[in-house]
Order: sequence, then structure tokens, then C-alpha cells
Amino acid sequence: MAAINQRVSEVASAEGKGKQTVKAFGAPPATLVAANKEEAAATRFDFPPSPKSASPAEVGAIAAELNLPGIKKDDGESGIATFPFPAESLAPYKADVPLTEIRANKEKYPFRIAVLEAYDTIRDVWNGGADSKSIREEFTGKSTDAVKKEVLAEQRFPARGIAKLDGALVVLESVAAMRDAEPKRWQAHYDYALAQCKARLAWMHEYDLALGSIRTEVLPPLDEKKGQNGYRLISSEKMKVRTEAKFAAEAKELYEKIITDYKGSPWAIQAKRDKTFSLGLAWQPFAKGSEEPPAN
Repeated sequence: MAAINQRVSEVASAEGKGKQTVKAFGAPPATLVAANKEEAAATRFDFPPSPKSASPAEVGAIAAELNLPGIKKDDGESGIATFPFPAESLAPYKADVPLTEIRANKEKYPFRIAVLEAYDTIRDVWNGGADSKSIREEFTGKSTDAVKKEVLAEQRFPARGIAKLDGALVVLESVAAMRDAEPKRWQAHYDYALAQCKARLAWMHEYDLALGSIRTEVLPPLDEKKGQNGYRLISSEKMKVRTEAKFAAEAKELYEKIITDYKGSPWAIQAKRDKTFSLGLAWQPFAKGSEEPPAN
């Protein structure tokens, strides 16, 4: 207990948090069961063999198709490419046609092309332009005319993103009737692409509103006594946009569906991770240059 308390105190102090104390509850039994030398030894048993793992190449191919840039720069990788999926779990998701053939025959595979192009759109929005690499996460100083002009230029990123994602969503919804006739692999891809487009649309609208708050000077007050001189953009459970918040709710429903319908698959694991991502955004006052830890 002494060693644990010391370590907890060191970690809490390093992170700028208050004192934390570990407590133990309960008590050891008053009496122990006496040993019985007449009792037979436990019977030896063998552990059942591990299930046969799916081919790493097969898992890697699915992971590559699902690989999308994080919404925020600090989003970590899911790591599904290295998961040891049982072969039987991935058996229903075998690839039937190479992606190169699908892309070369758009008229033959309109449903799959809609899915692939939705993925391409997301990659293009987040990786395609210089403005996409500089998502504003802080704001300090005054909202002068020069700053407002700079922020207005930054709003080109969400404006373009919203337009492109809207287009991808329209195309996905136009082929929805074809979904049930497709193999399970492409049904999973479709559901995930639909969820991603809706989630990212909600976030784009929220980010656009956050930038707009700088231009309209609708920001929480700063506490000068605490040395607060700026704002940090943090994730929030509650979204500030109203109409577009429906996309976030619909995306969460789709993630739940994916987790249930494709249990044990890469799509389900990815959906579990994405479902926990808060799409709301809020400006939080902070003291830039201090050791004040951000609130999560």
C-alpha cells in the first residue's frame, strides 16, 4: 500500500492534479481452510488448441480498405491489421473480385464504386489539401479584423469538406437498394462508409461553427486571475450545431448495427472505436504557457 500510494502521488503531481490516495477495503479471512493430505491432486488437463488465425494478408487487405485518416491529428491507429482474427470469423467476408477490377469496371459495380469513392472522398478531404493539415486547435489574443480574415480563409476547409461529404452521402443513399444483393464484405463496407460520412459531416459542421465563434466573438469569458489568455478546442459530448447533429446520432446507430451484424470482424472492431469519439467541439479557456492541464 505504501509503494502504491507513493507512485500514485508521483503521477498525480507530475500531471498537475491534486493529491490522490489509494485505500484498501475488506479484511483477510479470520480462519483459513485446513489442508487435507488425503485429498487427491487436481486432474491434469490440456488447454484447447487456439483457433486457426486468418491469413495476415487477408486481414491486411481489409485493414487497408478500411484505413481512413483520423478526424483529429492526434487520433491513434486502430491496429486492426495486426489483430489475430480467427479464420472462421473472416470466412463470410472473402473477397470475390479484386479492387483493381472493380475500379476498372464502374458500370458493372456501381454499388461497390459508390463505397470506394466515399472512402476516397474522406481521404481526399483530410489529406488532399494544405488547409486540411492545419486544423485550428488553439486561439489566443484578440479577434481583430486581421484574425477574422484569417479564420474566414480557414473556413474553406470545412466548407469544401461538407460539400464533398454531402455528395458522397447522396451517392451512397442512391445505391442503398442494391445493398442486400451484395456479399457480406461489401454490405459491411457500405454500412461503415455511410457511418463515416455522417459522423464526419457532423464534425465538419461543428468545426465550422467553432471557427465562426472566433469571427463573431461568441467565446466564453477568460479569467485573468488564472492567467487565462487563450482558448483550446476540446472534444465535447454535446454538439452545438442543431440540425446537423442528426448525422452524429445516425452514425452512432450505424456503428451499433455494425458491431452487432458483423461481430468479431474488423468492421465491428473499428466501429467500437469510432463510436466512442465525441463529435462535439467547445472552446475552453486556458493559460497558454502554463502547466495547466486540459480538461477532457
